[in-house]
Amino acid sequence: MREPFAGLGVGAYDTSHRSVTRPNPAERAASATDAVAEPIPELVLVALDPEVARFPDECAGCSGYATTSEIVGRGARSVVVPYCTECLRRSSAARTRELATVIASVVMTAAVAGGAPLVWPWAGPVALSLGAVFASAAPVVATCWLLPRFLPRLARLRAVFFTWRGELAFRRPLFAERVAALNGSKELRGARRVERPAVAVLAGPVLAMVAGPVLYYLHHPLVRVLNLHSETAFVEVDGHFVAKVLGSSIESPAAGVDVRIPAGRRQIVARSRSGMVDDDRVLVRGGRHHLYAPGTHDYCFWLETMSYGRDGPPGVGRRSLDPAASFWVLPRKIDAWFATIPASRGEARWSGGDLTALRQARCRNAPGPSGR
Repeated sequence: MREPFAGLGVGAYDTSHRSVTRPNPAERAASATDAVAEPIPELVLVALDPEVARFPDECAGCSGYATTSEIVGRGARSVVVPYCTECLRRSSAARTRELATVIASVVMTAAVAGGAPLVWPWAGPVALSLGAVFASAAPVVATCWLLPRFLPRLARLRAVFFTWRGELAFRRPLFAERVAALNGSKELRGARRVERPAVAVLAGPVLAMVAGPVLYYLHHPLVRVLNLHSETAFVEVDGHFVAKVLGSSIESPAAGVDVRIPAGRRQIVARSRSGMVDDDRVLVRGGRHHLYAPGTHDYCFWLETMSYGRDGPPGVGRRSLDPAASFWVLPRKIDAWFATIPASRGEARWSGGDLTALRQARCRNAPGPSGR
């Protein structure tokens, strides 16, 4: 048996309801404790000023003796709601479940966004990001949709809470009208809705949308594939075709093709129409730049660094890459690919900085390494 709704009119109730009364079995049937059994509980929304709001001296959940209270809301938009011990325990369980949902969602995001690129290295960024979003949303869906509908008595609901519009929502219509009468409010309206989750439960899905692409590109570092032969090269990694590279022996920033390869030990193969060009097992490191120049050739590569301003004396530092290798792990910072960098004037008034370029030339024309 539900409480009489009485048209949501505050005049239908006498001010004597403000006093403490013993629980009435007929009223208790519509208490917050029993309302959890309804998939879509009926609510009463009351518009009042939280700073001066007053409540009757009875439990908001069961109309029994109010022995304790709970602060609902935050800051200026908060009220002190009276509860009995048992109803306060149920209301606190709702907050605990909300916090557990946020933690579970964030943990699922970290596990899927961080581990999926390692378990499924050849999955695309969109698939991995969507997987992280779906995994992070699973605890939210279970708490906010599945639990209230299939296990309603476990989905403990709060008797009083704020809506996103700033209205106070009450699960007991009679208690809502008593509050309205006590505060002189005539703005009451009924609603049939479930309690909306806090914005914090969206932390996991939002984090997944950001962390998914970031971790994908971290686990799939950049590899510049350079073909120094006249024939077109076709490159495969672990049996997956990754690039078609035209031949080019001229030092140019546009030479070669940039591809992203999963980090770890990889079997990289380059073929041309004439046959095998290169077959090697290499180590691809996450978060680093790489250079792959398949096949034997008479070209050498080196890193050229220029210091500016107060960071160091003017001059160019050179470091040669291993001429016997065809795959190199480069520094994290490459400012120019196969291009010269501006000369330093060594002016002390500049704040300074370093620029690093990757250069190439025939080995007989390549400059030797410098001491810097």
